[in-house]
Amino acid sequence: MRRASTFAAILALVFLAACAPQQPARPPQSASSGEAASSGLATLRKLVNANNYRSMGFESEDEVNSGSLGDPMHVFLVRLDLLRQFQPGDDSEKLLSDIGEELYPVLVNGAPRSAVLVEKQGEQWSPVSYGGANLVKALAQRRAGNSAMAKAAVSTYFEVHVAALNMYFLGYRQETKFMLIPLVDDPKYKFAAGTPVPAADAFAALVPAAKAVPMDKPL
Repeated sequence: MRRASTFAAILALVFLAACAPQQPARPPQSASSGEAASSGLATLRKLVNANNYRSMGFESEDEVNSGSLGDPMHVFLVRLDLLRQFQPGDDSEKLLSDIGEELYPVLVNGAPRSAVLVEKQGEQWSPVSYGGANLVKALAQRRAGNSAMAKAAVSTYFEVHVAALNMYFLGYRQETKFMLIPLVDDPKYKFAAGTPVPAADAFAALVPAAKAVPMDKPL
């Protein structure tokens, strides 16, 4: 039974990762993340066709034309080397590496369908990938639910990516405490989708898995 639960969690994570954004040629740079996202939305409309509209998150080929940008989420990376060294009592926020990325949901009638990811290089921003439908839908769903319950601004939420373990969380700060919201159920770590957990507890639970990852694996 435990093996079946673990396998289900793995499938859920693979499901999110399988819909990672596509990365076509990079367009011209912009002075702000919003301008870059608008440029990316125009590119996304050109990328979507009759063969890929479903995998890109849309319900029809034409739906992308009515898409608009939602509130972005800043993206933080949790590096493997830092996670390996994490110990109870450590500052969990020190595991967050700002990689200069923001994820913009693409909304249709207010519902998330797809996404544009923009990246800062120097003082300029560029759209770097498109799609990631399942990931952005999960992030947006958890953000909407938690922000309504906590009466918090959606701008205070951010994406946390533990790349080496192929895991994603929605992060936020509850007063002085750094919290993480799992996107999928994962019995191995006792994570329940949508149920906040202190980041320190979540990272501590991931340390054994991080130490099991080969040393030559990036991030």
